[in-house]
Amino acid sequence: LSTDLPHDVITSADQLVAFAKKVNGGDNYACAVLDADIDLSKVGDWTPIGNHENRFQGVFDGQGHTINLGINVPNTGNYSGAFIRFATNATVKNLNLTGSVTTAGKHCASVISYAWGNVTVENVTSCTDNYTNGGDACLAGLVGMAGENGTGAAETNVTFRNCGFTGSMNHTGNPGDNHGGCFIGWKGNNKSTVFIYNSYAAPHGDIANIGNVNSFIRTWGGNDNGQETVENSYFIAEVNFGSTFGEAKTAEQFANGEVCYLLNGDQSNLVWHQNLGEDAFPVLDATHNYVVKNEDGTYGNWDAIESIAQDQKVAGTVFNLKARKGIYIIYGRKTLVK
Repeated sequence: LSTDLPHDVITSADQLVAFAKKVNGGDNYACAVLDADIDLSKVGDWTPIGNHENRFQGVFDGQGHTINLGINVPNTGNYSGAFIRFATNATVKNLNLTGSVTTAGKHCASVISYAWGNVTVENVTSCTDNYTNGGDACLAGLVGMAGENGTGAAETNVTFRNCGFTGSMNHTGNPGDNHGGCFIGWKGNNKSTVFIYNSYAAPHGDIANIGNVNSFIRTWGGNDNGQETVENSYFIAEVNFGSTFGEAKTAEQFANGEVCYLLNGDQSNLVWHQNLGEDAFPVLDATHNYVVKNEDGTYGNWDAIESIAQDQKVAGTVFNLKARKGIYIIYGRKTLVK
């Protein structure tokens, strides 16, 4: 398992509900790993992990598995709904979220409703459809709110690494009263720092009913002593965002492999994959192919190197790669071909 901490191994929806009760009951440093895909759509009203008194402070490792949310969170106030409601000094990683999140309150998101302190979201994708009819909803794809407002706010650092959002954000109220962001619906205006690396935002559906939506982070003016760092991260150009962080790429640039290739960048561990012609966006599924850049500037899938390496493990083997530029796995090693 990918965590050395004591942890619960979760293989069913019932066990996931029990883990939420465990955290909310006071064991908020509890950790969990998924050992199977989970469907939460039939559990009824979902009580998210972490409450105001017992904020989740553990590690939740999906180990590459998928949780189908399909959840209704019966809250009407702030930090109303997500898979995790309150997270402080916590990590969520190696997880894919599908389905939907529905709530009547603010800060609706898929991963975390309220992140405070040092929170890391790594290797996480979400294609959830998030719904609310709350006031100034601060809707988000991944995290509803990061940090606090006001001069007495505590320091918060939220880091996203290798994350993607392809879901939707939906509001039934007055568009002028509602705002949001694909990764963060509202960043606190004091001592709140957000880092986003090697990630992308490509929401679908009509976002006009939300008001001002940022490609990644909705910020608020005034006494903002925090900062936003968005590096090697991309948003889909066809969506009419009110404001943006990151670099715009067209749907074609997402589909043809360019964004997938760029996302892997110079990371030592290549996590982004895409079966060109099948996947419209990069995925974290290692059963899909790597994307390489051809000499003519186009992009393609390359899976032949691994099979050649397995068949020809002899000294002096030469691979003719002059027509293919990119990063390859040869004999289990990452190799850069220029």
